[in-house]
Amino acid sequence: MRKLLSIIILIAFLVSVTSCTVFEVIEFTGENGEAYFYEYSEGIKSVTNYHPYKFWSLPEYQELVQYGEGAGIENDGVVYFIYVLDTSKEVYYSAELDGETKEILFEEGNYFEDEAGKKAVIDRLVHVIDTAYFK
Repeated sequence: MRKLLSIIILIAFLVSVTSCTVFEVIEFTGENGEAYFYEYSEGIKSVTNYHPYKFWSLPEYQELVQYGEGAGIENDGVVYFIYVLDTSKEVYYSAELDGETKEILFEEGNYFEDEAGKKAVIDRLVHVIDTAYFK
């Protein structure tokens, strides 16, 4: 009985959390036909290639790009934050870029094998968030 009650409380919590924010998620199509999800919260724009509140349907390859004051983990101010994860290969990449110059301020991870591939993904994700004008 106690286990059942815990499960019900957990489900109620998850539904309440996602119902508060799920309606602010906007799905859109990128220039190359990719599906993206846009969200704006507390001054930070976020774009992902997966629905941010459907934890049960996360793809193996995940992309997140954020922009705004406080988006960074390592740096203060207005920054771009990029996170790429491939769970099938157990590799990731994260970076913070200056909000004006787009210079890399911090990066870590082992996802990319070469600089050209890394630059292409960074440029694409920065372009996607820079051209997402919903709010």
